[in-house]
Amino acid sequence: MVLTRRVGTAVVLGGCWIVAARSWSAPAELWVAPDGDDADPGSRQKPFATLARARDAIRQMRTQGALLPGGVVVNVCGGVYPLARTLNFTTEDSGSAEAPVVYRACPGESVVLTGGKPIRAFESHRGAILRADVKAQGLEGVPFRLLVFDGKRQEMARYPNRDQ
Repeated sequence: MVLTRRVGTAVVLGGCWIVAARSWSAPAELWVAPDGDDADPGSRQKPFATLARARDAIRQMRTQGALLPGGVVVNVCGGVYPLARTLNFTTEDSGSAEAPVVYRACPGESVVLTGGKPIRAFESHRGAILRADVKAQGLEGVPFRLLVFDGKRQEMARYPNRDQ
């Protein structure tokens, strides 16, 4: 009787292992890096440059039936990613429990997505105050509410001055 139970358990466990092995598949991997190129294949050696390109590659994989049962992992290398336009995801970009779509920063790396416009050519104005001609940089009339300089939020110029 004990022998029968052990044999029965071994068969059930063995059967579960076979089912699990057949249903699990490693996810496909895509890579994105600030120095990548959207014309590249999105591999570790030749990554895409933008998240939008990775999203579009996944959409293409899905329409061609090439999306693996294990899903897709998009590895985003550390750095700053300027966004020229809004990065939109729709239900078309969703994964499932069987085939998840995961975007993740590479371990230990910091990823920054920014829609901000860089302002360059600062010059000394008065003391520690700097100024830049935004009109000359093509930013005339561009509304903004936040200025970051050397990674720190700056107080915007205003009248009357805060200290008066």
